[in-house]
Amino acid sequence: MTDIIPNLKKFISNFIENRQFAKMTTGVIESVDPLKIKLENDITLDSDMCALTWTDKLTNDYKGLTVHLVRQDGGGFYYVLYKKAVLYKREDERGDQL
Repeated sequence: MTDIIPNLKKFISNFIENRQFAKMTTGVIESVDPLKIKLENDITLDSDMCALTWTDKLTNDYKGLTVHLVRQDGGGFYYVLYKKAVLYKREDERGDQL
């Protein structure tokens, strides 16, 4: 009976050490309207499963762009980050290039 508490402490310690609170992965933008991002493990995300970290309008120039994604704790939702800024084009509200 006295072994229960040390074993429980060890179990909790191992759980916390091995827990992944967030995971980084990469994906490729397959479609911009509707938004579809294919992850490196062949899962395809739609706009309900991710949030872009930029506010510019997505155009077809983004198709094929490789991006980094951070998976939220518990999985199921991703934050999309830029990986390559080479193809990055900005437009103002009127559609003029910045």
